[in-house]
Amino acid sequence: MNEDRLISKSEKSNFITVIIFLGIVLLTWLVYLTYTNFQPKIIYEVRTKIVGISALVLLIIYCIYYYLNIKIVYIFNNYFEIKTLFKTKKYLFTDFKT
Repeated sequence: MNEDRLISKSEKSNFITVIIFLGIVLLTWLVYLTYTNFQPKIIYEVRTKIVGISALVLLIIYCIYYYLNIKIVYIFNNYFEIKTLFKTKKYLFTDFKT
């Protein structure tokens, strides 16, 4: 049991968190403004509006994925783990040679 004692854990950066959440809020506001204020007259403008809003929504989804997928490193006595959103990789210190 002593072998699996946690020595250190990395933290998510507060600056990155603020930037991502600010980006999500501003992009959502931009999607709302584009949807409500852009009144297209011809079919080309309608398609441009749809493409623009889709690109902004995909950018918002990417920001959420990026925030959730930030790597966290756990360091134990004999190994360390790198955790992301869907997977955890375990590396033994004995595997590394200097």
